[in-house]
Amino acid sequence: MLKNFIYYPGLTPAENKLIKKYPIDALTVYLQKNIAENSSSRNFPDQSLNDESDAFRHFIWSGLLTKELGVNKAREFLDAHEEDPAQPENQKKMDLFNNNRGQIAAQNLIKENVWCLRTLERKALNELKDNKLSVLKYGLIIPTEPK
Repeated sequence: MLKNFIYYPGLTPAENKLIKKYPIDALTVYLQKNIAENSSSRNFPDQSLNDESDAFRHFIWSGLLTKELGVNKAREFLDAHEEDPAQPENQKKMDLFNNNRGQIAAQNLIKENVWCLRTLERKALNELKDNKLSVLKYGLIIPTEPK
């Protein structure tokens, strides 16, 4: 499975370095990415880049990684993912901002002893509704409760 992950399309050179350095953690990153993508698909069936679903997905993924790997290692993987020279700067800023918001939310949920995916999803939806996440392309309906 790890061999397949190493050749996963779209990885940045920085991500490939982290995979070699932390192969077990890289598997966790991959598994949490799938959970975040599934969560985003459930809550936003019509998805695109730079919209509310993209902000939600980054928030959820960064929250999951923070829970599983801790703040510093999660940030290392998240930042490596954003080191794509082809990505426009405004999109990178959006992603980094939403990653940070997800990390903060996860830390608070853990500290309050109310951590679970559903509470993280609820927090992400509330932050979207309150315009606390960065979105470049608006237009999706934000669910009132996680699906």
